[in-house]
Amino acid sequence: MREDGFGCVFCHPVFEPHTFNEHPGKVFRVRDLYEHLGLPTDEPSIDVTRSRLGRLVRQGLLEQPGRGRYQGRT
Repeated sequence: MREDGFGCVFCHPVFEPHTFNEHPGKVFRVRDLYEHLGLPTDEPSIDVTRSRLGRLVRQGLLEQPGRGRYQGRT
């Protein structure tokens, strides 16, 4: 794992800390993140990302203020 707590399984741009840290307090949907980063928004990719973001929520690295919504820890 890197110092920021993100292991190589989270090397995708969606999981980089700056994605959430650049916009503290802003709530993102996975599809919004994909569109923002210019990534394809096919359902299998979105589902994998939701699963991985859920793992980051359980680890305490992200918050989930509502179903399908994620934000950096404040």
